[in-house]
Amino acid sequence: PAATFTIRGWVDQNNNGVRDSREVWDTVSVAVTDSMRLDIYAFPHDTLGARLAEVTITDSVTIRVRFDHGLRGPLADGQLVLTRARDSAEVRIASVLAAAQADSVAVKARLAREDSVARADTSAKGRQALARADSLKQAQGRDSVARAQTESVRAARDTVRRVPPPTLSRPVPATEFVIVTAEPIAYDVALRLSARGVQALFGPARTSERLIQRRKPAPRDTTAVRRPPPPR
Repeated sequence: PAATFTIRGWVDQNNNGVRDSREVWDTVSVAVTDSMRLDIYAFPHDTLGARLAEVTITDSVTIRVRFDHGLRGPLADGQLVLTRARDSAEVRIASVLAAAQADSVAVKARLAREDSVARADTSAKGRQALARADSLKQAQGRDSVARAQTESVRAARDTVRRVPPPTLSRPVPATEFVIVTAEPIAYDVALRLSARGVQALFGPARTSERLIQRRKPAPRDTTAVRRPPPPR
């Protein structure tokens, strides 16, 4: 009947039909008049809040961080602070992006850079490689058009009603972020990353920190003698 309902959904990890204390869940109140569709995002409901779970230095200016809980919204300026452990001198942060957004930007930049380098190579070998790449793009475009036409004809003949996959009404709460520093991270210098007043989907705002260090890669041993393979 048309009324206001409370809907609760959870991930039943042990398949016992009961929501246990450590299982993720969510509850939503909704007013129904006829029919509707609703997204329920299950997440941990505890009173500890979100903390830094993992921090990894991926290159000289990039740090990848992961929180143990999904966050209520994007991180504000000043919530992530990077300092040197020995004297608390601040290492300036240029940007903080959700990992999905940062990865998308990185892929587009890499493709643009590779295309620019390929077009700048005017040698015979470079021109041949560029021609092959352009030819491959054209072939992929023709294949895509042909597949779309085939699917269109097949759909017109198909009398079975197919339900399209659902689209989320709101983004999934982010747990991973990418930090880009305004200056290169020095080798073998201990750094302290602080996450201040981070608000998870449930529980109080929480402050946590991690000590990290960029290790210098071990030098390659160029003195090792490469021995020939044993005779068969």
